[in-house]
Amino acid sequence: MKKTILYFFTLFSFVIYAQEPDSVKKVLPFQFTFVTPLGTNGTESYKIINEFSMNALLGINGGVDGFEFGGFINIDQGDVKGGQIAGFSNGGFGKC
Repeated sequence: MKKTILYFFTLFSFVIYAQEPDSVKKVLPFQFTFVTPLGTNGTESYKIINEFSMNALLGINGGVDGFEFGGFINIDQGDVKGGQIAGFSNGGFGKC
């Protein structure tokens, strides 16, 4: 019984550790996107926080720490610190 409990504890602790790096986001000073993923951050855009973000049609980012401008729609999966302007809609899933 003790070996079984130890086995499951060890197994789940590795799973938790394996998921930790996804929550860490990289910060970049600038990004430009035409339509996600056609931009400077590519398919990793949802993992990156930008200090300045410019999106032509649709931009999806990990967050903004500065200013974001979008021609049509901006979507941020993290916090927005600063300002956002879009032609149609701004969406944020973090703290705005």
